[in-house]
Amino acid sequence: MCIPLNPRLIDSGVLKDFLGRSRELPLSIYVRDRPYKSIDKRTVLQLVDLLSKCSSRLFNLRVEMRGHFLPLFKDIVPPNTSASIKGLHLWCPGGSDIPNVNIDLKGISPSRLTLCRVPILRLTINWSSIAELDITRIHLTDCLELLGETFLLIRCKFSAIFQPPSNVRWSGQSIVLPSLKDIDLGFLTNESDELDVEDIDAFLKTLTLPALESFCLDMDGERFPSDCFLSLLHRSSCSLQDLKITGAVLATDGFVRVLKSIPSLKTLDIEPRSSFSPKIFFSALATPSATTAAAQRTNGAHMFLPSLITLRYHSDSPKSLPWNLIPAVFGPIGVLRQGQTWRPLRRLHFILFSSQGASALNANIDLNVFPTFLALKTAGVDLQILNDATGQDILEPLAVSLPVLKLVESCLNMAIFTLVQ
Repeated sequence: MCIPLNPRLIDSGVLKDFLGRSRELPLSIYVRDRPYKSIDKRTVLQLVDLLSKCSSRLFNLRVEMRGHFLPLFKDIVPPNTSASIKGLHLWCPGGSDIPNVNIDLKGISPSRLTLCRVPILRLTINWSSIAELDITRIHLTDCLELLGETFLLIRCKFSAIFQPPSNVRWSGQSIVLPSLKDIDLGFLTNESDELDVEDIDAFLKTLTLPALESFCLDMDGERFPSDCFLSLLHRSSCSLQDLKITGAVLATDGFVRVLKSIPSLKTLDIEPRSSFSPKIFFSALATPSATTAAAQRTNGAHMFLPSLITLRYHSDSPKSLPWNLIPAVFGPIGVLRQGQTWRPLRRLHFILFSSQGASALNANIDLNVFPTFLALKTAGVDLQILNDATGQDILEPLAVSLPVLKLVESCLNMAIFTLVQ
């Protein structure tokens, strides 16, 4: 239920009647401030009082309002009662207009917490109960402090991580999160409060994540910390399955070295900048299948990314992509034409974009490669070459036209043979 902060809605008793009629049904409440409307403290306190009377069945609470009202929600869970709130979402559009008082929510023990522009140091809550955490706009040191208190954490997303005050530094003490499976980090490196790459390196060096399965990293145009990331994986002894890296300057050899150390990887999604060599990357993918006998002997044991099922490759320079190497990633052409592949890779998507717009996009694919692309599709590979601006797959019209062209070619050959006879 979405509740706009409208004094008439609360004063009229409509909301009270609805909550009464809902009896013992579990509640999910979304409280939304009305932009540019005058809301007074009395209205918020009346709403909090109404919600507190049904706090035992309030399972999800989402509050989006100006920051100076958030401290008023401290009484939403009456004293000496147990709250049932499992999901809590707090969003403060202003962020900086919260007065210098605590947002005291220590009576709430959510398992899922989402915060946007809420000052972490002013929020009092039971951090130890949280299993899923999603925070937008946060100091790097606050990230580490929270990770040190959320021992049950399974999923974690920090967006817009920025530089802490110059007088704040972390101790460098290691943090072990035994249950964390999914972590998503987005750093700010191009604003006035931007992070130094050295700070990001130091951050990764503090973490040990033995249960890690999925890692997402947005570097906002800075270099990918290959050595620190590789050290994190070795230190954690985890079986990483999903890796997504965007906005990063990737050193090709260093990144390939990282990938060689993750044979468990099933999904890879990368958006490398122009310095990255796609030829080296796809050559590494294609090398194991060059000799079929070797592939049979090893069963893929020494194959580069032997468990990979899905690959999404974003590129702003499509002309640099080695399209002729793509079929070799899956095996010899003879094997492909039999509807087989040497890899478990079943989904390969290229997402192409151009700074000059969709109309200027030119993939520059050799026509001789297209038949092998169709052979991949016949073998069950979800191969797509997508225009990021339009979402169109440039292989779709090809899949229709090539069989027709082949039929025409076959008919012409038969006609020529008949004439010769």
